[in-house]
Amino acid sequence: RETAQSFARRTQGIGKTGNRKVRNHLTNGKYNTAYTPGQADNSNGYRAAEIMKKAGAKVIFCDGVIEMNDGKTTTFSTSALTMPDGTVYISNELKQSGEETAAHEIVHIKMILGDVSYAEFEGVIAENLDRKSAQYDELARTIAAEIIDKQASEDEIKEHGGRKAYIEEKINDLDFGKLFLQEITAAVNQFCSTDMDTANRLFEGLFTDWNAVIEASRQF
Repeated sequence: RETAQSFARRTQGIGKTGNRKVRNHLTNGKYNTAYTPGQADNSNGYRAAEIMKKAGAKVIFCDGVIEMNDGKTTTFSTSALTMPDGTVYISNELKQSGEETAAHEIVHIKMILGDVSYAEFEGVIAENLDRKSAQYDELARTIAAEIIDKQASEDEIKEHGGRKAYIEEKINDLDFGKLFLQEITAAVNQFCSTDMDTANRLFEGLFTDWNAVIEASRQF
């Protein structure tokens, strides 16, 4: 856990002795992000950044770990983070391919910016999502676990009865359904755009009309 004040003092202190910088996202006054600016290279992260810039996205390419603080907790990432103002931070340590990352994050950007194409795409996802399927249950637990692992401190997990109990609680939370839709919409576009074999394996059993979902991704 780390307060916004503590985070600012720590990261600004680094800035006095190195090239680490702090950016405040004032869209909702909630998030602070610390990062080291990256240089052009052959990394997956740089490839993703270039693809997204060509698509019109605002991207900050970073060297190493990206730190994000929400006023209570600091999380660390070496992948990609889309912020509330639509800005995407991408690390040069990204393991996923640049194409997959770009296809995933562009969905989040369009959602944040209120793009009509996102609303139409998510609408098809929601209409065909089989919430009674085994795949839904499996993916819901996976996403809930990822959220907890990234955002929750050890003390918070203990307060909710442990990781397993917290996952169950998270799945049944009213806000989780909306978050699940956002993440699945992005994941579907990610794999339909880059790897249909994997898309079929992961998602075919999740939807009542998988072909309609594939076509919606193509139209997106």
